[in-house]
Amino acid sequence: MTYCEFPEGEYLRRYEHLTAEGRRSNIKAFIFSDELNIRYFAGGPLTDIWVCRNDFVILIIPTDPKQQPVLLLNKARQGAARSSWIEDQRYWTASIDAPERNEAFQKIIQALREKRITEGTVAMETGMNETLFMPIMLYDEIKATFPKLVIDSAHRYVIEVQAIKSQEEIDALRLACEISTNAFEKGFEALREGRTEKEISGVVKSEMLRMGAESVPFLTVIAGWDGRSICCDSHATDYQIKNGDIIQFDGGCAVKGYCADMCRTGALGHVGNPRYLELYEASKQAHCRIRSELRDGARIRDVCAAGRDYFVKHDFKDLMVFGEGQTGHGIGMDLHQPPFLLYDSNEILREGMVLAIEPALSECPKWDESSYFTILENNYVITTDGCEQLTNSDEDIRIV
Repeated sequence: MTYCEFPEGEYLRRYEHLTAEGRRSNIKAFIFSDELNIRYFAGGPLTDIWVCRNDFVILIIPTDPKQQPVLLLNKARQGAARSSWIEDQRYWTASIDAPERNEAFQKIIQALREKRITEGTVAMETGMNETLFMPIMLYDEIKATFPKLVIDSAHRYVIEVQAIKSQEEIDALRLACEISTNAFEKGFEALREGRTEKEISGVVKSEMLRMGAESVPFLTVIAGWDGRSICCDSHATDYQIKNGDIIQFDGGCAVKGYCADMCRTGALGHVGNPRYLELYEASKQAHCRIRSELRDGARIRDVCAAGRDYFVKHDFKDLMVFGEGQTGHGIGMDLHQPPFLLYDSNEILREGMVLAIEPALSECPKWDESSYFTILENNYVITTDGCEQLTNSDEDIRIV
């Protein structure tokens, strides 16, 4: 635990919650290979091995309390695994060969036998919202070696554990939001005619890292008109900012793996398009209506209706982004995670959930034909009687 991000008790809480959920559904074990799940449940290993496409890590968590979890990985990662609380760590030497001669495969199969995970149901990252990060040959080898194993998706079990954030997780998100908010302000201060999106993006990112962020998993800096500002998820370019341009900052930094996701809008000199001001103000007002509905026990469809009803009442129904009145999503170690705030959802908000709220309007009814859209995005923690806003800065268009 030398380099662990959180106290061991935080990981034990997650482990006990997950295994309890698994036992209720007769799940024999969870087998994880995705970076986020391994980092979330095992406490590491904190390395950049995930950019090495020929390497992988396996975490096996039996639901039987008599069987301890085991972390299996390349021997070259032994030092990094010191960040994990799991005592049973097993290593293989690098080997790429047929399954029957692959040391990694042999050790994983052996561990499953030792943990008595040879039949019944196991949960893996096989659902629509999940990604296996193991060789498909290993997946096939597990199925061939243990034909009585039934493989289920782990998604619903993981989400149940991750949905309600602990105080340690909320503190990490709060700091990520604070850093992101301050870095966005530095970005606005750096706006000058002739500076490029890349230059401004560099200012924001460097400020985030200077203030203590560990990484910047997602940041969009978009400036200008003529279709450019609709590209909300694209990388900064060499476009040179000019007077009258709108500038949107979207995204945020990560602290201990937990991501902020906010959006602020500015303009250089003045807003060159008066219609933009009208649509932005409508997006802001819808956001305020949604914010007033955030609390423990609120039904998601009712929260979404607050923003949607404002748009409809003020004749913006045809301009709602995606045609459904986009509202928001959960955030955590993943930038977008459940709960997803959809207008037909019956899910209930619970204290400790952390959300990104982002109602938006587009220039014209067809999103793919619009040249710009307006959005205000904030992050909130759900509390017993309302919410705590984590992204606290001016919500009006910042004129520089």
